[in-house]
Amino acid sequence: MSPGAKEGPGACRSLRARSSKGGVIVFLGIGLALVLAVVSALGERGLRRVNRVSLEVARIEALNSELEAENERLSREVEALRNDPSAAEAVARDELGLIRPGERVFRFEGIDQ
Repeated sequence: MSPGAKEGPGACRSLRARSSKGGVIVFLGIGLALVLAVVSALGERGLRRVNRVSLEVARIEALNSELEAENERLSREVEALRNDPSAAEAVARDELGLIRPGERVFRFEGIDQ
């Protein structure tokens, strides 16, 4: 043994005390790690937030798809108004209430169009 080492029954107790302290420290470290993992998973920036953000992304993607479809429809309508005289006439008659010279418009009350 080394010159400063203790011999006898007291040396065994000292070694056990050190190893039990080490076990407690390891146990506390593992416990702390588990607590931190749970807090980070359930906290404001954890799994809940990831789930909320994923739902928001899905909602925005669906809205984006709807807007793309509407843009496509409006582009077709603009193209028709530019190139098709009958489409322009339909808009002039239906939305602006215009008529050709010499035409008469008859409106009947109580009839939905």
